[in-house]
Amino acid sequence: MPSLLEMPDLVMNLILSKSDFRSILVLRKVCRDLRNFIDDAEPDLQIRSMEILTVPSKQNNPEISVFFVTKYREHHHILYRKHKSGCQEVCGKRRILMKNSDYLETFFEDMNWIFKHQKSILKFFGFNLTSQLSEVLEVLKKHPMKMTHLRVTADKSQIFEILHSTSPEFLKIAELYFVRPGEVSIQELEDLKCWKSLEEFYTENLVILGSVMNLGHFSKALVTILQVTQEELFVMKEKFLNSPKFQKFVVHYKHFGEEGISDWGRDIHEFRKLLEIFGAPNVDGGRYGKKKWYFRIPNSEDVLCFSFCRQHSEFIRLPLSSIPERAI
Repeated sequence: MPSLLEMPDLVMNLILSKSDFRSILVLRKVCRDLRNFIDDAEPDLQIRSMEILTVPSKQNNPEISVFFVTKYREHHHILYRKHKSGCQEVCGKRRILMKNSDYLETFFEDMNWIFKHQKSILKFFGFNLTSQLSEVLEVLKKHPMKMTHLRVTADKSQIFEILHSTSPEFLKIAELYFVRPGEVSIQELEDLKCWKSLEEFYTENLVILGSVMNLGHFSKALVTILQVTQEELFVMKEKFLNSPKFQKFVVHYKHFGEEGISDWGRDIHEFRKLLEIFGAPNVDGGRYGKKKWYFRIPNSEDVLCFSFCRQHSEFIRLPLSSIPERAI
Protein backbone atom coordinates (compact mmCIF):
# COMPACT_ATOMS: atom_id res chain seq x y z
CA MET A 1 0.00 0.00 0.00
CA PRO A 2 1.54 3.37 -0.97
CA SER A 3 2.37 5.90 1.73
CA LEU A 4 0.65 9.26 1.81
CA LEU A 5 3.59 10.88 0.05
CA GLU A 6 3.53 8.31 -2.78
CA MET A 7 -0.10 8.99 -3.63
CA PRO A 8 -0.94 11.11 -6.71
CA ASP A 9 -1.62 14.80 -6.08
CA LEU A 10 -5.26 14.34 -7.08
CA VAL A 11 -5.76 11.71 -4.38
CA MET A 12 -3.92 13.79 -1.80
CA ASN A 13 -6.05 16.83 -2.59
CA LEU A 14 -9.17 14.67 -2.27
CA ILE A 15 -7.97 13.48 1.15
CA LEU A 16 -7.40 17.08 2.23
CA SER A 17 -10.84 18.16 0.99
CA LYS A 18 -12.45 15.42 3.14
CA SER A 19 -10.33 16.15 6.24
CA ASP A 20 -11.22 18.58 8.98
CA PHE A 21 -8.72 21.27 9.91
CA ARG A 22 -7.52 19.37 13.01
CA SER A 23 -6.55 16.33 10.92
CA ILE A 24 -4.76 18.58 8.45
CA LEU A 25 -2.92 20.27 11.31
CA VAL A 26 -1.73 16.86 12.53
CA LEU A 27 -0.73 15.77 9.00
CA ARG A 28 1.46 18.87 8.65
CA LYS A 29 3.56 17.63 11.56
CA VAL A 30 4.22 14.16 10.13
CA CYS A 31 7.15 15.25 7.96
CA ARG A 32 8.54 18.21 6.03
CA ASP A 33 7.46 16.95 2.59
CA LEU A 34 3.86 16.49 3.72
CA ARG A 35 3.88 19.92 5.33
CA ASN A 36 5.14 21.50 2.11
CA PHE A 37 2.47 19.71 0.05
CA ILE A 38 -0.33 20.86 2.38
CA ASP A 39 0.95 24.43 2.43
CA ASP A 40 1.17 24.50 -1.37
CA ALA A 41 -2.37 23.07 -1.66
CA GLU A 42 -3.73 25.84 0.61
CA PRO A 43 -6.89 24.01 1.74
CA ASP A 44 -9.75 26.09 3.11
CA LEU A 45 -10.09 25.15 6.79
CA GLN A 46 -13.78 26.16 6.90
CA ILE A 47 -13.74 26.95 10.63
CA ARG A 48 -17.03 28.39 11.86
CA SER A 49 -15.91 29.79 15.22
CA MET A 50 -12.69 30.01 17.19
CA GLU A 51 -11.79 31.05 20.75
CA ILE A 52 -8.36 31.26 22.37
CA LEU A 53 -8.02 31.10 26.16
CA THR A 54 -5.00 31.07 28.46
CA VAL A 55 -5.02 28.85 31.54
CA PRO A 56 -3.16 29.96 34.71
CA SER A 57 0.11 28.15 35.37
CA LYS A 58 -0.25 24.78 37.09
CA GLN A 59 3.01 23.52 38.61
CA ASN A 60 4.87 25.74 36.14
CA ASN A 61 3.01 24.13 33.21
CA PRO A 62 1.10 27.03 31.60
CA GLU A 63 -1.49 26.14 28.94
CA ILE A 64 -3.25 27.71 25.98
CA SER A 65 -6.60 26.31 24.92
CA VAL A 66 -8.08 26.82 21.46
CA PHE A 67 -11.71 25.88 20.84
CA PHE A 68 -13.03 25.44 17.30
CA VAL A 69 -16.37 24.74 15.69
CA THR A 70 -16.34 23.54 12.07
CA LYS A 71 -18.90 24.32 9.37
CA TYR A 72 -20.49 20.94 10.20
CA ARG A 73 -20.83 22.15 13.82
CA GLU A 74 -18.24 19.68 15.08
CA HIS A 75 -16.49 20.88 18.25
CA HIS A 76 -12.71 20.54 18.63
CA HIS A 77 -10.29 21.52 21.36
CA ILE A 78 -6.52 21.81 21.06
CA LEU A 79 -4.43 22.41 24.17
CA TYR A 80 -0.81 23.57 24.10
CA ARG A 81 0.98 22.85 27.38
CA LYS A 82 4.48 23.60 28.56
CA HIS A 83 6.23 20.31 29.40
CA LYS A 84 9.59 19.66 31.02
CA SER A 85 10.70 17.94 27.81
CA GLY A 86 9.17 20.41 25.39
CA CYS A 87 5.58 21.01 24.24
CA GLN A 88 2.65 18.71 24.91
CA GLU A 89 -0.21 19.09 22.46
CA VAL A 90 -3.57 17.56 23.38
CA CYS A 91 -6.22 17.06 20.67
CA GLY A 92 -9.21 15.25 22.15
CA LYS A 93 -7.87 11.94 23.45
CA ARG A 94 -4.67 12.25 21.45
CA ARG A 95 -1.57 13.50 23.28
CA ILE A 96 1.57 14.44 21.38
CA LEU A 97 4.86 15.32 23.06
CA MET A 98 7.14 17.39 20.84
CA LYS A 99 10.55 17.26 22.50
CA ASN A 100 12.70 20.36 22.60
CA SER A 101 9.79 22.46 21.29
CA ASP A 102 8.53 25.59 23.00
CA TYR A 103 4.77 25.49 23.58
CA LEU A 104 4.35 29.17 22.67
CA GLU A 105 6.33 28.82 19.44
CA THR A 106 4.27 25.74 18.51
CA PHE A 107 1.05 27.58 19.25
CA PHE A 108 2.02 30.65 17.20
CA GLU A 109 3.21 28.54 14.29
CA ASP A 110 -0.18 26.78 14.19
CA MET A 111 -2.08 30.07 14.56
CA ASN A 112 -0.09 31.67 11.77
CA TRP A 113 -0.95 28.74 9.48
CA ILE A 114 -4.63 28.69 10.50
CA PHE A 115 -5.09 32.45 10.04
CA LYS A 116 -3.41 32.25 6.65
CA HIS A 117 -5.58 29.40 5.36
CA GLN A 118 -8.97 30.33 6.85
CA LYS A 119 -10.69 31.61 3.72
CA SER A 120 -14.34 31.41 4.73
CA ILE A 121 -15.98 33.89 7.12
CA LEU A 122 -15.65 33.18 10.86
CA LYS A 123 -18.99 33.45 12.60
CA PHE A 124 -17.20 34.11 15.92
CA PHE A 125 -13.67 34.86 17.05
CA GLY A 126 -12.77 35.48 20.69
CA PHE A 127 -9.60 35.75 22.76
CA ASN A 128 -7.91 37.38 25.75
CA LEU A 129 -4.83 39.26 24.61
CA THR A 130 -2.67 38.53 27.66
CA SER A 131 1.08 39.07 27.70
CA GLN A 132 1.49 35.45 26.60
CA LEU A 133 -0.72 35.98 23.57
CA SER A 134 0.35 39.48 22.53
CA GLU A 135 1.92 38.05 19.37
CA VAL A 136 -1.56 36.99 18.20
CA LEU A 137 -2.06 40.65 17.32
CA GLU A 138 0.87 40.50 14.89
CA VAL A 139 -0.54 37.32 13.33
CA LEU A 140 -3.92 39.00 12.89
CA LYS A 141 -2.34 42.06 11.28
CA LYS A 142 -0.36 39.81 8.94
CA HIS A 143 -3.38 37.67 8.00
CA PRO A 144 -6.59 39.69 8.57
CA MET A 145 -9.54 37.34 8.94
CA LYS A 146 -13.10 37.83 7.85
CA MET A 147 -15.30 37.57 10.93
CA THR A 148 -18.88 38.41 11.86
CA HIS A 149 -18.59 38.49 15.66
CA LEU A 150 -15.48 39.63 17.58
CA ARG A 151 -15.02 39.32 21.34
CA VAL A 152 -11.69 40.51 22.72
CA THR A 153 -10.15 41.41 26.07
CA ALA A 154 -7.08 43.65 25.74
CA ASP A 155 -5.83 47.18 26.36
CA LYS A 156 -7.11 50.12 24.34
CA SER A 157 -4.30 50.35 21.79
CA GLN A 158 -4.44 46.62 21.07
CA ILE A 159 -8.22 46.61 20.67
CA PHE A 160 -8.08 49.46 18.18
CA GLU A 161 -5.30 47.74 16.25
CA ILE A 162 -7.49 44.64 16.01
CA LEU A 163 -10.51 46.64 14.86
CA HIS A 164 -8.37 48.29 12.18
CA SER A 165 -7.13 44.83 11.09
CA THR A 166 -10.53 43.18 10.58
CA SER A 167 -12.46 43.20 7.31
CA PRO A 168 -15.02 45.98 7.97
CA GLU A 169 -17.63 44.72 5.50
CA PHE A 170 -18.11 41.48 7.50
CA LEU A 171 -17.86 42.55 11.15
CA LYS A 172 -21.34 43.01 12.63
CA ILE A 173 -20.88 42.41 16.39
CA ALA A 174 -18.06 43.81 18.55
CA GLU A 175 -17.66 42.94 22.25
CA LEU A 176 -14.75 44.93 23.64
CA TYR A 177 -13.51 44.35 27.18
CA PHE A 178 -10.77 46.77 28.21
CA VAL A 179 -8.30 45.44 30.80
CA ARG A 180 -7.79 48.93 32.24
CA PRO A 181 -10.33 51.75 32.58
CA GLY A 182 -10.01 54.20 29.74
CA GLU A 183 -11.68 56.84 27.60
CA VAL A 184 -12.28 57.21 23.90
CA SER A 185 -13.72 60.01 21.83
CA ILE A 186 -16.65 59.54 19.49
CA GLN A 187 -14.33 60.69 16.69
CA GLU A 188 -11.91 57.81 17.36
CA LEU A 189 -14.79 55.36 17.05
CA GLU A 190 -16.18 56.96 13.92
CA ASP A 191 -12.74 56.76 12.30
CA LEU A 192 -12.96 52.95 12.41
CA LYS A 193 -13.78 51.51 8.98
CA CYS A 194 -16.15 48.99 10.58
CA TRP A 195 -18.07 51.60 12.62
CA LYS A 196 -20.99 52.24 10.28
CA SER A 197 -21.50 48.56 9.41
CA LEU A 198 -21.54 47.37 13.05
CA GLU A 199 -24.98 46.26 14.21
CA GLU A 200 -24.18 45.37 17.84
CA PHE A 201 -21.64 47.11 20.07
CA TYR A 202 -20.75 46.23 23.68
CA THR A 203 -18.00 47.74 25.83
CA GLU A 204 -16.76 47.34 29.38
CA ASN A 205 -14.30 49.56 31.27
CA LEU A 206 -14.53 52.27 28.62
CA VAL A 207 -16.03 55.76 28.86
CA ILE A 208 -17.08 57.34 25.56
CA LEU A 209 -16.59 61.09 25.30
CA GLY A 210 -19.26 62.69 23.16
CA SER A 211 -22.96 62.58 22.50
CA VAL A 212 -24.97 59.39 22.94
CA MET A 213 -26.87 60.40 19.81
CA ASN A 214 -23.90 59.19 17.71
CA LEU A 215 -24.66 55.65 18.87
CA GLY A 216 -28.24 55.43 17.68
CA HIS A 217 -27.58 53.25 14.61
CA PHE A 218 -27.05 50.00 16.54
CA SER A 219 -29.71 47.32 16.90
CA LYS A 220 -28.17 46.35 20.27
CA ALA A 221 -25.60 48.11 22.43
CA LEU A 222 -24.24 48.43 25.96
CA VAL A 223 -22.04 51.49 26.49
CA THR A 224 -20.87 54.02 29.06
CA ILE A 225 -21.03 57.74 28.20
CA LEU A 226 -19.45 60.52 30.24
CA GLN A 227 -22.63 62.60 30.27
CA VAL A 228 -26.17 62.28 28.91
CA THR A 229 -28.90 64.90 28.85
CA GLN A 230 -32.66 64.44 28.92
CA GLU A 231 -32.91 66.01 25.48
CA GLU A 232 -30.45 63.48 24.07
CA LEU A 233 -32.44 60.61 25.56
CA PHE A 234 -35.57 61.97 23.92
CA VAL A 235 -33.80 62.08 20.53
CA MET A 236 -32.67 58.46 21.06
CA LYS A 237 -36.25 57.48 21.82
CA GLU A 238 -37.39 58.99 18.52
CA LYS A 239 -34.60 57.21 16.63
CA PHE A 240 -35.51 53.82 18.09
CA LEU A 241 -39.22 54.29 17.46
CA ASN A 242 -38.42 54.67 13.75
CA SER A 243 -35.78 51.92 13.47
CA PRO A 244 -37.17 48.54 12.34
CA LYS A 245 -33.92 46.77 13.38
CA PHE A 246 -33.69 48.21 16.89
CA GLN A 247 -33.80 45.70 19.80
CA LYS A 248 -32.02 46.96 22.93
CA PHE A 249 -29.80 49.85 24.02
CA VAL A 250 -28.34 50.29 27.52
CA VAL A 251 -26.32 53.39 28.38
CA HIS A 252 -24.48 53.96 31.67
CA TYR A 253 -23.30 57.45 32.59
CA LYS A 254 -22.03 59.73 35.28
CA HIS A 255 -25.29 61.22 36.47
CA PHE A 256 -26.41 64.53 34.99
CA GLY A 257 -25.08 67.26 37.24
CA GLU A 258 -25.02 70.97 37.77
CA GLU A 259 -22.51 72.83 39.89
CA GLY A 260 -23.73 73.83 43.32
CA ILE A 261 -26.79 71.55 43.36
CA SER A 262 -27.10 68.88 46.05
CA ASP A 263 -27.93 65.27 45.09
CA TRP A 264 -31.46 65.74 46.38
CA GLY A 265 -31.91 69.01 44.51
CA ARG A 266 -30.40 67.52 41.35
CA ASP A 267 -32.84 64.58 41.49
CA ILE A 268 -35.80 66.94 41.66
CA HIS A 269 -34.44 69.13 38.88
CA GLU A 270 -33.75 66.20 36.56
CA PHE A 271 -37.03 64.46 37.21
CA ARG A 272 -38.91 67.66 36.44
CA LYS A 273 -37.07 67.90 33.12
CA LEU A 274 -37.91 64.27 32.35
CA LEU A 275 -41.58 64.97 33.07
CA GLU A 276 -41.48 67.98 30.77
CA ILE A 277 -39.91 65.99 27.93
CA PHE A 278 -41.36 62.47 28.31
CA GLY A 279 -44.54 63.12 30.28
CA ALA A 280 -45.56 61.19 33.40
CA PRO A 281 -43.96 57.70 33.62
CA ASN A 282 -46.17 54.64 33.23
CA VAL A 283 -44.27 53.02 36.11
CA ASP A 284 -42.70 55.12 38.88
CA GLY A 285 -40.10 53.28 40.96
CA GLY A 286 -39.64 56.10 43.47
CA ARG A 287 -36.62 58.29 44.08
CA TYR A 288 -33.97 55.61 43.40
CA GLY A 289 -36.03 53.05 41.49
CA LYS A 290 -36.58 52.76 37.76
CA LYS A 291 -39.10 54.95 36.05
CA LYS A 292 -40.59 53.46 32.89
CA TRP A 293 -42.32 54.88 29.86
CA TYR A 294 -44.01 52.84 27.11
CA PHE A 295 -44.45 54.04 23.55
CA ARG A 296 -46.27 52.28 20.72
CA ILE A 297 -43.97 51.63 17.76
CA PRO A 298 -45.60 52.81 14.50
CA ASN A 299 -46.82 50.07 12.15
CA SER A 300 -45.89 47.36 14.64
CA GLU A 301 -47.31 45.16 17.38
CA ASP A 302 -44.32 46.06 19.54
CA VAL A 303 -43.70 48.69 22.19
CA LEU A 304 -40.61 50.73 23.05
CA CYS A 305 -39.90 50.65 26.80
CA PHE A 306 -37.71 53.46 28.13
CA SER A 307 -36.32 52.98 31.67
CA PHE A 308 -34.49 55.69 33.58
CA CYS A 309 -32.60 55.66 36.88
CA ARG A 310 -29.76 57.68 38.36
CA GLN A 311 -26.85 55.94 36.63
CA HIS A 312 -28.20 54.30 33.52
CA SER A 313 -31.04 54.28 31.02
CA GLU A 314 -32.38 51.47 28.89
CA PHE A 315 -34.39 51.28 25.70
CA ILE A 316 -35.84 47.93 24.74
CA ARG A 317 -38.27 46.67 22.13
CA LEU A 318 -40.99 44.49 23.67
CA PRO A 319 -44.11 42.75 22.36
CA LEU A 320 -47.29 44.55 23.30
CA SER A 321 -48.54 41.41 25.05
CA SER A 322 -45.72 41.66 27.64
CA ILE A 323 -46.71 45.15 28.81
CA PRO A 324 -48.68 45.42 32.09
CA GLU A 325 -52.40 45.89 31.53
CA ARG A 326 -53.44 49.52 31.15
CA ALA A 327 -49.81 50.64 31.13
CA ILE A 328 -50.36 52.49 27.87
